Amino acid sequence: MAHLFKPTYSVRNKETGVAMTKKAKHWYVEYLDAQGIRRRKKGYTDKAASQQLLAELVKRTSLEQEGVVDPCAEHRQRPLVEHLSAYRTHLKAKGDTEKYIDETVASITTVVGECRFLVIRDLSASRFSRFLADLREKGRSPRTLNSYLTAIKGYSRWLVRDYRSERDVFAHLSRINEQSDRRHERRHITQKQFANLIRETKKAPPFRGLSGPDRAMLYMVAAYTGLRRAELASLTPKSFDLGSSSPVVTVEAASSKHRQKDQLPLKSDLAAKLACFLVRKIPSAPLWPGTWRNRSADMIKADLALAKIPYKDEIERAFDFHALRHQFLSSLAEQKVHPSIAQKLARHSTITLTMDRYTHLHAMDLQGALESLPKLPDDSTQMSESAKATGTDEILGVSLGVSLGVRSVFSCPSVSSGGKDAVKKTDADNEIPTSLNGDPVSVCPDESLADIGKKSGRPGGTRTPNPLIWNQVR
Repeated sequence: MAHLFKPTYSVRNKETGVAMTKKAKHWYVEYLDAQGIRRRKKGYTDKAASQQLLAELVKRTSLEQEGVVDPCAEHRQRPLVEHLSAYRTHLKAKGDTEKYIDETVASITTVVGECRFLVIRDLSASRFSRFLADLREKGRSPRTLNSYLTAIKGYSRWLVRDYRSERDVFAHLSRINEQSDRRHERRHITQKQFANLIRETKKAPPFRGLSGPDRAMLYMVAAYTGLRRAELASLTPKSFDLGSSSPVVTVEAASSKHRQKDQLPLKSDLAAKLACFLVRKIPSAPLWPGTWRNRSADMIKADLALAKIPYKDEIERAFDFHALRHQFLSSLAEQKVHPSIAQKLARHSTITLTMDRYTHLHAMDLQGALESLPKLPDDSTQMSESAKATGTDEILGVSLGVSLGVRSVFSCPSVSSGGKDAVKKTDADNEIPTSLNGDPVSVCPDESLADIGKKSGRPGGTRTPNPLIWNQVR
């Protein structure tokens, strides 16, 4: 129930060292709101004024439960900047990284400022859409526009869930198709190129305190595990279990992108290389320390230059540090690994992301997939067996060019010709094809349909050499 109180706190006497209990100067009120949540609010130094505040809060709660008072009325008057401060605290309590929180709050602050959103009632989807349209005219990429959209939609959903707003005005807005205008396409390189990259990197000078051999091992672990940059930077020798029959690497939840502890299997030859690499490392220290992660693109670009591998190919696809993750999944696809297994190794929430974004298949790969299909069925064999079963094999053989391709009317110059292009005769070939009434019929394409009709006594307008049809129109 609602009550009024003064909280107590302990202080230690500086002279005697004895702890003493004191009461706060202000009164505090505690009550249950309309949703049944216990609330505590700071009152006044005057007890009577604090009792009046408590009575007003209890009365307002009763009216809210009856639907008379809007529970969001108080929040509507507060500036959005104050709500944003509470939203930052919410994101931090969720366990999001400081970098993510800073980027999200910065995006929301930009939207609030550019769209002139002062309080909650100013939020407008149409005004925000105009803001995005202006950015697109200035040449900003769809991915940038989606970052603003994601930030403001998350903020609006939180306002509703925290009973600060009645509705989410941005709920109906959908993401922009990034595939229509991707500004930074990535690619993977061949295994020969990757081997050359590792070989040249081992001989390269240090980059931001990271030696060439250390970078070479970093690239191999990234390309054979699919770990992200931040996850790799968090690894220590203790993260690896190489003694078991199934070696694994563990990524702690604090460093994982989806905030869950992950254990990933390691390729056996990679585990063997890591065992030698970890011998000279401090067990509790990061394997790849320093600030390289802030300039990882420049780092791998310099090593690619030493290996004489272009950073971008002829269609402007880049091979930056994150492309090593693309390299991992594309290699799995080339080895015909099932998509669901690749998804688990990549730790993706959907199979669509795994297949659409991280597998770079060439035209030859697609052609090879088609050539691996079973051979087409032999139509000639099926036609021959069907014709023999009905007793019309000779007639159909004449009308269809002898079973669709064995002696086709489109490839045979003449049955009776003796030239080099003539089809080799058999005993059956010596028999001249006849119609149902015994008239000879030519199957040579050199003769027009009209000539065939004249020789057989059939109308010249009949557009078929099928003797069955001729017999009907005679």
